[in-house]
Amino acid sequence: MRQVWFILMGLSVLQGNLAAYLTFAPIKDGSEYAVVDCDPLASGVVDVPELYNGRWVTEIAAEAFADCDEIRVVTMSWRITSVGERAFLRCRGLRSISLSA
Repeated sequence: MRQVWFILMGLSVLQGNLAAYLTFAPIKDGSEYAVVDCDPLASGVVDVPELYNGRWVTEIAAEAFADCDEIRVVTMSWRITSVGERAFLRCRGLRSISLSA
């Protein structure tokens, strides 16, 4: 699997996969899901899963990761087709966002 990296700042030491910190909501009549929130206690690497409850995760909602200061890296599938406004607002620790192709 090829990784495309968007480097925002210098990369730091990372910790674990924290998809458990994400909140999902059904969209498009329940046929897909969006990430709508992230627990502000999340830290390190957060992997947005390709599937949730057997449906594709295709969106990151507006301000979904707002105030998650301790997140360093977010990885997500190429199936993400929309990232809402200010999705990473005040994520001061965020170093990179990775899209897998």
